[in-house]
Amino acid sequence: MIAAARSQFPGHDFALTGPVDEHGGNIRFSWALSIDSGEPVVRGTDFVRVDAQGRIAEVVGFLDGGAA
Repeated sequence: MIAAARSQFPGHDFALTGPVDEHGGNIRFSWALSIDSGEPVVRGTDFVRVDAQGRIAEVVGFLDGGAA
């Protein structure tokens, strides 16, 4: 999924924008997509569920809006 996004947005970088939260096999993190380390062009929050073996079972992502 990240590789596909990188191919669609060459020259852009993803960065975490805060701590990664985890509870009971559920993970939440927020990110920003920026070009040349400038202002973010979009921000998002993803929720990940891992299975009993610690593998990613599901990802649900939300776009939080445009540039900050």
